[in-house]
Amino acid sequence: MTKQKTTIDLNLFEENSPFFGQTLLRDILIPNLLGNEINEILYWAGKELARQYPLSSIEDTILFFEKASFGTLTLTKRTKNSLIYHLMGAHVEKRIKNVKNVSFNLEAGFLAEQIQQQEMNYTEAFYEMDSRKRVVTITLKQDTKDLEPIEQADVFFTLTKKDDSSDN
Repeated sequence: MTKQKTTIDLNLFEENSPFFGQTLLRDILIPNLLGNEINEILYWAGKELARQYPLSSIEDTILFFEKASFGTLTLTKRTKNSLIYHLMGAHVEKRIKNVKNVSFNLEAGFLAEQIQQQEMNYTEAFYEMDSRKRVVTITLKQDTKDLEPIEQADVFFTLTKKDDSSDN
């Protein structure tokens, strides 16, 4: 029995596309290496990445998503125990359109851990894709009743947004 390998038509990318290398690694190599365990591993890898780069605010988290080419992150709804974000943008659209079994578990895990650290509530995430609109909805569920302390980072990673006007 031969395992089906993930492939993508790489001709879909323009020359020197910033997404070419990321797609090659993220949507071809890693799924082929991880196989059936990909979703769980990517989720926990996202949480670990967030621990490596703890951010002090949701604004920094949104900026991180943009800088990492994860997509544009927007909070669309907040309740007492949940937050709903939309993830969209050119790279998200291309991945949804062109990758057969696309996964956004890395982004979901990363966001869950960042929000957990920032708000000090245990947080888990799951996502849903709208293939027609090419948008990913990431839902975060928080346990606001668990009083077990959350270990918080001693130092937060600071991101700065490049000022386009300073290039002159």
